[in-house]
Amino acid sequence: MNTMIHSNTAPPERPLPKRARSRPANELLPRVLEVLPVGVALFELDAQGFRFRYGNQVFARVLALDRMPADGQLVGEVFNRAEHDAVIELFRLVRVSREPQSYFTAEGGQPTNRILNIDAYPLLRLGRVSHVLVLAEQTQEKLEARHRQELEANRLRKKADHLASLEQAKSEFLRLASHELRGPAATLGGYLSMIEDESLGPVPQRLRPVLPMLRAKAFQINLLANEMVEAARLEDGRVQLKRK
Repeated sequence: MNTMIHSNTAPPERPLPKRARSRPANELLPRVLEVLPVGVALFELDAQGFRFRYGNQVFARVLALDRMPADGQLVGEVFNRAEHDAVIELFRLVRVSREPQSYFTAEGGQPTNRILNIDAYPLLRLGRVSHVLVLAEQTQEKLEARHRQELEANRLRKKADHLASLEQAKSEFLRLASHELRGPAATLGGYLSMIEDESLGPVPQRLRPVLPMLRAKAFQINLLANEMVEAARLEDGRVQLKRK
């Protein structure tokens, strides 16, 4: 009797555990944005302007909106009347410069009230702004930091102006001093020429060795006056360069 035995050395197949299906990015991104401590909104540029596309709840709360803006709502309709013109200008600057811009305003106009800070970041497509990402938060730290920067910039500007005025005064002094030196040097040179050619009479023999020394001194005085004029000219050029 022939018996056929089929042997299968491969282990029995086990069903693979089902992997949890990954959530698409368009579902995860809103969840991530909702947990951020700052307001986030995305605006898209079309022929009529920037339109609202997405925002988290913090964005609506920071702007004190009754409800989330509708999809496609123009940026000028999202912000309240107090910030309307400033925000429109903010978006225009972002579009033109293609660089981030910021806007600060005191809610209610009182120093004790909270500060609304809006940062706008351009998103480029083919080198052009296609979207603007907005971060909105109520903070006073950034405004105070900007105020400190402005104070420091003003201080440095005043210091630069003061130094420039000192440089200008030094240039005026050099010009005046050179003018005062040129007169005596010219007079001395004239008298020496008359003495040397004996227009004033014969030169005593004992004074002849002194004449070259006097001529050298007159030359040095004239050279010093010329150098002072040149130094004043260079100082004027440096002051103008610093101011530019």
